[in-house]
Amino acid sequence: MELRIKGTDTLLNGTKEVIEGVALVQGIEEDGTPIYVGETQVHWNSQRTVLEDGKVIWVTEDGKEIALNPDQIENVPDE
Repeated sequence: MELRIKGTDTLLNGTKEVIEGVALVQGIEEDGTPIYVGETQVHWNSQRTVLEDGKVIWVTEDGKEIALNPDQIENVPDE
């Protein structure tokens, strides 16, 4: 099943999420800039949905972000 913005053909891929993590470092530059290893330890239990004015931020199939209330979303029937 897919979701779309009610009354449109715009499909929703999912929600915008924030996940905390630790970017591993191997040193520091003279100007204080970290030298990164290229790996981040992700803390999955920190995951949270991003809200704007109390509305969930949804990501459309073409990558656009839009804040929607639940009543603005509908299921796309399976064919």
